[in-house]
Amino acid sequence: MQDSMSLSSRENYCDCADSELIQLTLNGDIAAFDEIVRKYQQTLAGCLYRFSANHGDLEDMVQDAFVRAYQKLHLWKPSGEFIHWLKRIAYNTGYDYLRKRSRNPLSQTKEPINEMDDTQPDYKDERVETDQEISDKDLVSWLLKQLSAEEAMIITMQYIEQMSLQDIADSLGWGLSKVKVKAFRSRNKLKTLFEKHERFELQYSPSLG
Repeated sequence: MQDSMSLSSRENYCDCADSELIQLTLNGDIAAFDEIVRKYQQTLAGCLYRFSANHGDLEDMVQDAFVRAYQKLHLWKPSGEFIHWLKRIAYNTGYDYLRKRSRNPLSQTKEPINEMDDTQPDYKDERVETDQEISDKDLVSWLLKQLSAEEAMIITMQYIEQMSLQDIADSLGWGLSKVKVKAFRSRNKLKTLFEKHERFELQYSPSLG
């Protein structure tokens, strides 16, 4: 007779709440964690996409985030929403990626973020982008690479993901005042970099007329 806590199909797992899937996983049911991955894979990919649009790096980060979640699953507390806990792990994974990249000079080369091919993740907008939109994306990518890993993470979450400061604090497990200070400093540094870029463009652009 099949154990009452054992589930035999994806349909049964789909009916489970997160807390049930977590408990099943902790009891040794690996298939239950597979359902967690299936359920939240696109969500985590969306969180991590802005940390790197490179398809290979993105896949690695998503996989690493789920590995970390599995290893720390026993630390999750039912008093908080599981998705918030999972996103915190994802953002910390993205932060670690940026920090490692900043220490590796070879990783500072420009990534082909505007290539459209069959390897692009499903959640990416498939509409045709204008030259101006591609140029803007390249500029944003370049500016973020000039920031520290922590600064780039804050800017990404606040302005690209459009998260509130409170949401950022909750996701990272930081105090709101700490996020406010770091966001202010990161924004000022980004503004300075952008102004320098604009002056350079004006100085070396061909004369009009």
